[in-house]
Amino acid sequence: MKQSVLVLLSRSVDYAGMFPPAALPLPEAAARYAAMLTGPERFLLGRFVCPAARLGEAEVLRPPVGSPPVVLAVLGAAADSPEALKEQVAADRQRLLSLGSGGSLAADQYEVALPRGVLEGGPAAVAAAARAVTEALALPRRTLVALEVPVAGTPAELVDAAIAGLAQANAVSPATPVCLKVRCGGTTAAGVPTAAELAGAVAAARDHGVLIKATQGLHHPVRHWDSHLSCKVHGFLNLFAAAVLARSHGLDTDGIAEVLEEEDPAAFTFTDSGFAWRHRPASLEALAAARRFGLTSFGSCSVDEPMADLRSLGLVD
Repeated sequence: MKQSVLVLLSRSVDYAGMFPPAALPLPEAAARYAAMLTGPERFLLGRFVCPAARLGEAEVLRPPVGSPPVVLAVLGAAADSPEALKEQVAADRQRLLSLGSGGSLAADQYEVALPRGVLEGGPAAVAAAARAVTEALALPRRTLVALEVPVAGTPAELVDAAIAGLAQANAVSPATPVCLKVRCGGTTAAGVPTAAELAGAVAAARDHGVLIKATQGLHHPVRHWDSHLSCKVHGFLNLFAAAVLARSHGLDTDGIAEVLEEEDPAAFTFTDSGFAWRHRPASLEALAAARRFGLTSFGSCSVDEPMADLRSLGLVD
């Protein structure tokens, strides 16, 4: 495996096996995750995504004594108002504290959607809601809070204002950072953001210094036609490349959209010293910086599909 593949994609997949379309029971998803931690997929594998409401059953995830800890991304349920969201997060905090302090099972990411009405209040309302979430969470372990903002079908100015609000929240309380959660797919074509919509979110997050967590629809590396949805769907390689090049080349929204729209796998080249999309190169340092400050990971109910596709492209042995 080329060093650039490892730097760009290491721990990039947060395993969401409990969620559709896989929808595995928790014990089965936990067993699958444990097997992958010792298999060839382990370099891709990040957190285990678990609903907050199911944390009482999370003991099944605890690894054997002497094994590396299992790290969770905990998913809170959607709420209709900032007040309801704050109450829910406070309840989830108690569930998270019930995991204990032994270190073998812990969460370092909490994900929840912002109520739609908050977005319409502009940056100040988003910043206030973000601070309310982090204050209600108040965990002893440093936890990244991923706040979902709908991108598909949302006016670009609302998305930009929401990201600006997340940046304001981080400026006030950097000890509990918040990031943008972006849904890249859906159960219908309407749930899939266009390349322009997703590019706008990537550009705004870069400009405001906000990290991105992606989810849904990124099972395959490169953009392609999905016959079930009857539309083009995004590739995770496109998205990671876009995050890298947006930072290292200062691409505008149109330039980022070009990367997201790429359908030729041969346009992406990897070596031990760097990466390139067509005529735009990026160093290993740029890849590492993009993963740290640009795009942290993406949730997927399958690791097998990304792994098989990377093998077929010759990127993984």
